[in-house]
Amino acid sequence: MQKELNLSEDQLSKINSLNESSRTNFREQSSGLRELSEEERRAKLEELREKSRKAAEETNKKLDGILTAVQSKRLGEIILQEQGFAALTTDKIGTTLNISASQKEQIEDLVSARREIEQELRSGLGDLSREERQEKSEELRTKQEELRTETDKAIQEVLTASQRSQFEQMKGGKFELDRRALSQGGGGNRGGRQGAG
Repeated sequence: MQKELNLSEDQLSKINSLNESSRTNFREQSSGLRELSEEERRAKLEELREKSRKAAEETNKKLDGILTAVQSKRLGEIILQEQGFAALTTDKIGTTLNISASQKEQIEDLVSARREIEQELRSGLGDLSREERQEKSEELRTKQEELRTETDKAIQEVLTASQRSQFEQMKGGKFELDRRALSQGGGGNRGGRQGAG
């Protein structure tokens, strides 16, 4: 990502500081989830999702002050690639693509269903040994990719041909995110922008 955005050392330092602050806040807010019942955990996760969205918006504003216009534009394209069609539920993208209320509702339902399935797939990971968790994580990644592909196909059917085309253009040139590096903690700074790596 650093190379793709052509970040200076000063920019990288500021972004790393921003990331650390975001991670610390998230850790503090999400502590104690394991002790909650399943129902309480779901409610807490929904609350955290909303807080995370607001925190990401705030971080994005700070990030825009660090990046040049060209860097910010490219990061936005990469974020759209990573978020995939789930990005269509955001007000900004929905407005740009003229997503109707009916389309937005259908897309939100599909994305929500995917998230619920992903959450079910992840449940119980905390109870496993480290080795079992690592083994299960690889299997989980594969299932999540399959689920994302299925959901994306369903969402594409909700869009008009013009909306699909415009969305593809908004994503810019293809960027391959090294997910293994992210999961191993290497070079995966997100910069606060949801879906950026």
